[in-house]
Amino acid sequence: MTGSPTNRTTMRSSRTPPFLIIALLIVVGFLSYNYWKFYNINSELRAEVEAVRIQARDTDSSKLESERNLNTAREEIKQIQGSRDALQKAVQEKDKELTTLKADLKKAQEELNGVKKSLGECDANLQTQKKEVDALKAEKAEFDKKLEAEKTKPQVCDLKSCSEPLKQILDISSKLTGTEQLSKALTEAKLNAEELLQNVPKYQAPQQQAGN
Repeated sequence: MTGSPTNRTTMRSSRTPPFLIIALLIVVGFLSYNYWKFYNINSELRAEVEAVRIQARDTDSSKLESERNLNTAREEIKQIQGSRDALQKAVQEKDKELTTLKADLKKAQEELNGVKKSLGECDANLQTQKKEVDALKAEKAEFDKKLEAEKTKPQVCDLKSCSEPLKQILDISSKLTGTEQLSKALTEAKLNAEELLQNVPKYQAPQQQAGN
């Protein structure tokens, strides 16, 4: 039985051409490949974003740690500067004290040199006075010898004839005891000390000379 033309047309239209199915498969495969490719790219981008986020977090942590370390370092520098200023002030004060001590030491050294010089002069004066005392002792001894010799001689003299020997005796006695002491002794002996010592040079007692 032969079908009508209308039935033949319907049967032809219900069938899909093979090339259309292949084209659809190719499109589906292309879309699947692109989806897989974009999915991988998206995953990589997500991983990179996460890495960047972690790096940013670590950078922020490092920044905060660096800022804390910087603040700590600034505080330490401030403390060190304060300690340095205090040390500089102390050094300046010590320098002033050292300068004062040097000046005092120089002054004390000058005073010591002056005392040594005065002591040397006193020693020289003492030696000179010792020599003078020794000379006076020798002169007295010589006078005592002459006096003893004169005593053995039977002589009678008045004040006028014995004025020169008496002057020598008074001169030597004045040197030994001092004019003031000799004058007192003559006065106590009820003699005219002013007249007897009129031409005799005035001398100080040896102890007074040593004290001067």
